[in-house]
Order: sequence, then structure tokens, then C-alpha cells
Amino acid sequence: MLSVESSQIPAPQPGELLIEVHYAGVLPLDCAIRSGFAQAFFPVEFPYVPGFAVSGVVAQLGPDVTGFKVGQFVFGNVKGAYSEYAIGKETEIFPMSENLGFKEAAMIPGGGASAWKALFHIGNLQEDQKVLITGAAGGVGQFAVQLAKNRGAYVLATASPSNISFVESLGADLVFDYTKVKLNELKEKVDLVIDNVGGEVQNQAWSILKKSGKLVSLVQPPSEEQAALIGVTGAFVMGVPHRKDFIALANLMASGVIKTEAPNVFDLDSVRQAHTKSELRHGRGRVLLKIK
Repeated sequence: MLSVESSQIPAPQPGELLIEVHYAGVLPLDCAIRSGFAQAFFPVEFPYVPGFAVSGVVAQLGPDVTGFKVGQFVFGNVKGAYSEYAIGKETEIFPMSENLGFKEAAMIPGGGASAWKALFHIGNLQEDQKVLITGAAGGVGQFAVQLAKNRGAYVLATASPSNISFVESLGADLVFDYTKVKLNELKEKVDLVIDNVGGEVQNQAWSILKKSGKLVSLVQPPSEEQAALIGVTGAFVMGVPHRKDFIALANLMASGVIKTEAPNVFDLDSVRQAHTKSELRHGRGRVLLKIK
């Protein structure tokens, strides 16, 4: 159960920054933690302040922090993002460029960063390879389509009927209506699957992989037994990419190479509705909380 309560503003420790939060991303992991589904692979103790992805302004520096200044616009990963103020490690906070807004910056952690790690660090996607991206209109999917195209890959994608034209506008070469097409009935074969849906869609996606292909999921650990049975690899995305990757993503967004949408923005008092919207997984872009 989610509730909004008052608490003391935390003090940053050595190597930490206090961030005045402007936007917080509502990630599928946040919902999985709240529901208890994630306890098996991401255990937390309750009561717990959810949220990781933020954009905002540096309010206070911890001892020995020299790479930032008070008043600087930043984005990154924190603990307890659903707050007016949150603590982040200096190594996980990044400067915002002038052409990047708070709303857009909040979509990089957990959205663009997850797509980058899935495609390039785990999936090792190369130019001219084929990749299937499920849930391509979502908070990770919209980044994944554009990043894969920017790398020179051939992109297949799934989306709802109302989002097909949007995913095509992102550059996808072939978009399937997931309400009409089953992946295990397709003749196409791909080198990589980026799974943003899980469940039965993930089960079907195994059949579209080439031999020695890879299925990388951001929502559900793939079955090792199934992967071994058909001679492919499964992997689950945890953690974040390198610092330079966050900066590269921010630069791609600031320059207009990567475009994003986040039509579902809620205030903090509407956090329950925000989680409900995120869990439906039929929307476009990342669900955000506007804190300030």
C-alpha cells in the first residue's frame, strides 16, 4: 500500500548529494517491489520509500564532494525517489546539459539506461543485426528502438494498435500488433530479443531467436532451462551501465537524436494512480511523478 507521509530532510554523507527532486520515474521495478513480487530477487525492508530515477537540483553536498555545486541541474539514481528530497551517490548522479529538460532527464535512469545496458552491454548488439523489441512504446522500449537504429540494426517491434504509428515514427523497420500476432508464429529470426513484457510474450519470443541468439529481459528472469533446450542465451537486466553511457544518452537526447514521450505525469498525492497506470503496460513512454 502506498501512502504519502512527512519526514525529516536527510543529510548527505561523504560521497553523497542531497537532491531537490523535480521528477521521479515510476519504474516497473518500483511496482514489483511494492507488490512483493520482487522480494525474491530485490529484497527490501518495509516501510520503504520507493523510486530510483530522478531529475532535480543539487540542494546540499556531502563532505568531500567536489564534482558538483549547489543549484546545479542533475539527474540520476537515488534511493527513495518518491520524495521532495532524496540522497544520491556522487558516482550515480550526472549533470544535465542546457538543452535537456527535467522531464526528459528523469526518463534516462531506468529507461534509456536500461535500454542501453540491455542492447549493448548484455545483448552486444552490432550493426546489421536483427533485434526484436517487445513493448516498444514503453519507457524502455522507446529508447531501445531508437538506440538500436542509431547503432545500425534492423528493428522489429511489438506494440498495441494505438501505438503502432508511434513506434514506426521512432524508426522501427517492422511493427507487429501484439493483439493479432503471436511471436511463435513468425518466420522472422533475430539475433537479439529485448523483452519488456514477460509472461506469455517472453515464452513465445524464444522461437524467434536464431541459434546462439540471446533473450534479454527487463521484467522477468528468463528460464535457463528453456534457453539451454534450444541453444540460446537468456539474461536479466540488473544494475546500471557505465557513467559514460549516461552522459552519452543525455547528449543524444539534448541533440535531438533520441526523442521521448511521457504523456502520463502524476503529482505525488496521486502515486497510487501512477502505479496503476504503470502496471497496465499499455501506455506510451514512462510514467512520471512531478514532485516540484
